Amino acid sequence: MMKTENPKITLEAISKRKEELRTEIAKQKARIVYSMKQAMAPSPAELKLHPFMQNLNKGIALFDGAMTGIKIIRRVKAFLKRMK
Repeated sequence: MMKTENPKITLEAISKRKEELRTEIAKQKARIVYSMKQAMAPSPAELKLHPFMQNLNKGIALFDGAMTGIKIIRRVKAFLKRMK
């Protein structure tokens, strides 16, 4: 059997390798963040429709609120008429 020689590991070599790994990790993290931002970003068509849809949702909510208010008023009036 052949003996393999172990290279001497120094503190400087460890700290240098640690710094190299940190920079690799930082690069990979930046790539992942960029990819996720690209994947989750709304398409240009969604950006154009957003204000219209927001106004439509507000209109529907106002209409729904008004109809609910009218129904409540009618029920209260009917209840008060029965009380007489």
